[in-house]
Amino acid sequence: MRKTALFMNGNHEDLLQGIADAQAEHPEQILFIQPHSNSRIADLRDNPPTEADPVTMYISISTDMNTVHFTAEVVGWDDKTKLSPQKHERIDEVIKTKQAPEPGLFE
Repeated sequence: MRKTALFMNGNHEDLLQGIADAQAEHPEQILFIQPHSNSRIADLRDNPPTEADPVTMYISISTDMNTVHFTAEVVGWDDKTKLSPQKHERIDEVIKTKQAPEPGLFE
């Protein structure tokens, strides 16, 4: 486990709860969170986490940004603009089928 962590502020609770529910049902399934910003998280880009070296992420919700409501282990990072068509399709399918109500991979 790394000595640094990540805090994501103001996420939609229904999307996060969908991810938490899917993780509880399929604990080995890697799921995805998509920040809705055009900027990248530089530390993840420059030093991508892995399953063997994850980054802890603390997440608040948009209606209570001062409180951590969810935690997760980040085990990878991808630049969506550089995904192969096959990887894009695989990630999109996981999001659509396991992370309701999220509609899929955002462009």
